[in-house]
Amino acid sequence: TTKLTVLGGDSRLWLQLTRHNRDEIQHKWAESITANNVYPVDFKLTPIWALLDRDEMNKTKAQELKSFMLARWKREESKIPEYKALWKPKPDPMSSWSVGANND
Repeated sequence: TTKLTVLGGDSRLWLQLTRHNRDEIQHKWAESITANNVYPVDFKLTPIWALLDRDEMNKTKAQELKSFMLARWKREESKIPEYKALWKPKPDPMSSWSVGANND
C-alpha cells in the first residue's frame, strides 16, 4: 500500500501513477501548479533585522532595527488589556504531546 499526500497543483494527476510513470506524473503535476493552486508546505518567519545581520550587509543597522522593533513591541504590549478568564478550560488529553530537543 502506498499513501500520497498531494498539496497544490492538479492532484488528480497522481491517480494515473503506475510503477513506470512516476517521473512523467511528477513532471505533469509540477507543470499544473499555478498561483491559484500553489500550496505552501513550509515557511520560516524571520525578523527583518536578520536580513541585515550579515557581513555583506549593515550589521550596525541590523542591531539598531532590532532594538527599535523590540522596544516598540514592548510599548505596544503594555497597551493590551489583561482579561480574566470566565472559566478555566479542562485540559484535552488528546492535545498533549512533547517535542524533542532537536526538532526544527
